[in-house]
Amino acid sequence: MYDPPPLPPGVLFPPVVALEPRYPPPLPADQAPPLPPPKPPSSFDQWFPPDVALLPPTEPFKKLFNQGHIISGSQKMSKSKGNVVSPDVYVNQVGSDVVRCYLMFIGPWDQGGSWSDEGINGMSRWLNRLWDISNRDPLLIDEFETDQNAQKEIQRITHKTIRRVTEDLEKFKFNTALAALMELTNELNKYWESKTITSDDWNFSIKNLILMLEYH
Repeated sequence: MYDPPPLPPGVLFPPVVALEPRYPPPLPADQAPPLPPPKPPSSFDQWFPPDVALLPPTEPFKKLFNQGHIISGSQKMSKSKGNVVSPDVYVNQVGSDVVRCYLMFIGPWDQGGSWSDEGINGMSRWLNRLWDISNRDPLLIDEFETDQNAQKEIQRITHKTIRRVTEDLEKFKFNTALAALMELTNELNKYWESKTITSDDWNFSIKNLILMLEYH
């Protein structure tokens, strides 16, 4: 059995020994390191289990990209305000492809934009025009004399559009990507009227135009 040493005369309690601090003292506010960036607010079941060490991190994405708000009557669409536009009505009238393209074209994806019936009607007219030119018989333009400069120009425009759309899609700039496709559609219609390119040139541009639209 351990017997502590006797205390000196007049001392009732043994002296308190100061222990070394377990953690270093906190730094002043101006010297504190910056806080880590906040986690993306994904679904609860994706971030809670890893935080409590139940499961390994399984985030389904590397970066969260929020979409903007749709404006109707100078106000954000809200059920409480009663200004929500039902997409089902427009899907029945003009089709789901028109509605999807218009939502991407209405403005930058992260900023949103104002809903307009005139705008969605314009999108419908463009897709109908695209359907029309993509179903034309390209052999009809082979009956006319071609222009080598026109052939080079339509290929240059097509390649330029491919580059623009590719870069815009990577940056979620769907509205400008669609604008580039509209410009290519107008150019193709001009060359169809002039009959200065071959059917191979026409098929090349039409095929890439449709492929770029499908990637949206």
